Amino acid sequence: MTTTSSIVVLGSASALAVAAFLALLAVGDRLTSVYWRRRERYLADVEQKLADVFAPTDPRAFARQHLLIIALFAIVGGLAGDVAGALLLGGLGVPLPLVLLRGREKSHRKQLERQLVGALTTMANALRATPTLAYAFDAVAQNGPAPIKHELTLVSQQLELGTSLEDALATLARRASSRRFDTVISALLVSRASGGDLPRVLDELAGFFRELERVEGVLEAQTAQGRMQALFLSVMPFVLSLVLFLVDPELILPLFTHPIGNMLLLMAVLMNVGGYMVVRRIVQPDL
Repeated sequence: MTTTSSIVVLGSASALAVAAFLALLAVGDRLTSVYWRRRERYLADVEQKLADVFAPTDPRAFARQHLLIIALFAIVGGLAGDVAGALLLGGLGVPLPLVLLRGREKSHRKQLERQLVGALTTMANALRATPTLAYAFDAVAQNGPAPIKHELTLVSQQLELGTSLEDALATLARRASSRRFDTVISALLVSRASGGDLPRVLDELAGFFRELERVEGVLEAQTAQGRMQALFLSVMPFVLSLVLFLVDPELILPLFTHPIGNMLLLMAVLMNVGGYMVVRRIVQPDL
């Protein structure tokens, strides 16, 4: 009886061990599959964003730099406090490279919009000489400033390879991500389809965008004080914390070494950043 019971127990334990091992394999395969899908999606998204701003950085190099920033933030948090501090600062480092990349995209878009008026004038003059859009794009691609020069060079290359004008301009609209470019592209397609006076349309668009830039400059000057106040109010808590740390570190260290302090610090940072973004949005209207 004892021998039989032992055999039953060993058999049950073996079966449970095998089942647990198979379950771990299934979970591991599932997690591995999810990881590789997310990795490929991340690399594809980063590669597209880098290509849109004509950045020479390889997406895998960007991913390595992303991991390095997270590690550095976590190390600094661990040195300043404990595991909670490492997790807190490491977590703050996760979105930082992507936020910087989005900032570069925004800067690229603003630069394109500033160069659009000159490009439209050049295209209008080229169309008066030779009434073909391909020639107008080539005129800007050869004589225009970067980055709009690079954008229209890609359009010219696509047209030479047999891509339709609609598809080439749709790709340009996706890369530029600008309402002004959407307006220009719609005007080009409508005028081309209806046989309108395209040089005159481009001149009128250039005049409209020139006036829009003037209005934006006026708003920029009038809201400069509000932006400076928002920046000052956002930076002051960190400056005061640094001063207090230099005067008496015991007053500040609990924010990094105690769980409640970590929670309060995270809430303060999030509220500070959120408040700054709201104020910036108020004083910087999007025309």
